[in-house]
Amino acid sequence: MQLRTKVSIPSVGLADLDSSLCFWGSCFADSVRSALAEVGLNTSSSPYGTIYNPIAMAQNIEDLLSDLAASQDFVRQEQIIINSDERHASYDFHSDSFATKEELISELNLRCQTSQNRMINSDYLILTFGTAWVYELKSNHRVVNNCHKMDSRLFSRRMLSVEEIVEKWQNTLEVIKQQAEFKKIIFTLSPIRHLRDQPTENTYSKAVLALAIKQLVESRNECLYFPSYEILLDELRDYRFFTRDMTHPSDVAIEYITKKFCDWFFTISDLRALEELQALKKRRLHRHRRSESEQAKNFDTETQKLCANFLKKYPNLKFV
Repeated sequence: MQLRTKVSIPSVGLADLDSSLCFWGSCFADSVRSALAEVGLNTSSSPYGTIYNPIAMAQNIEDLLSDLAASQDFVRQEQIIINSDERHASYDFHSDSFATKEELISELNLRCQTSQNRMINSDYLILTFGTAWVYELKSNHRVVNNCHKMDSRLFSRRMLSVEEIVEKWQNTLEVIKQQAEFKKIIFTLSPIRHLRDQPTENTYSKAVLALAIKQLVESRNECLYFPSYEILLDELRDYRFFTRDMTHPSDVAIEYITKKFCDWFFTISDLRALEELQALKKRRLHRHRRSESEQAKNFDTETQKLCANFLKKYPNLKFV
């Protein structure tokens, strides 16, 4: 008897363990990135922090890669505000705040400069959309990444349309294509429900995002879709796979989805290498009852040899 819905994902076997992966999007994207980095893979993330809506993400990617960044000045002056804590922040960045405007510009420019180099030299770009609900500044009609608890009268709240997302991202993908040579761009839909929008509105929001992603993937050869949304909400359809807030996936769920991603993404030989790496990491974490014993010393010596041999084969992997 089949007691759960199994999400079938034919392996694409795209990447090898030397590949570098760049993640942008919601907190779910960062959870998966962290899990892959913990395994030892080469990962990077957005300098703008967590980004939930696709328009803010597209704006930020275009700013990071476009002529605006040619002078290494990545921070839009008109987006800088003084928040309720009397600290300087930017509507384009998720949660960073600084004592002075000068400190904000200096720190965020340095971060963007570093991230720009890592992004354009990455092999794969993974994008996770979280919500179609956006807050748009009334003053300049720019969608913000974070309202920073500013007066709600400054913003218009609305839901994006499928057409609006697709049109914006067709342009953004062209900007990306001009500036970076990603082997593939992978879209995912965050399975985290935005219950502040109420369950029904969240459902509409996710549907808009799913349809927009479908159109983008079907229209562009460089784009793929990984079904993280379906894995959590269909295959792991149980509250034991969520944290106490009943919306975010638990560590077990993140581990499961990350493994499914690796099984889909990497070649069979590299999956075996990842298993070997995990076994070596467990050996390194082993604690002896009698560390001074001959048996313990031999174990540690053998572990060092195994690790050295592994790193000769896979120099870009890390023991975290």
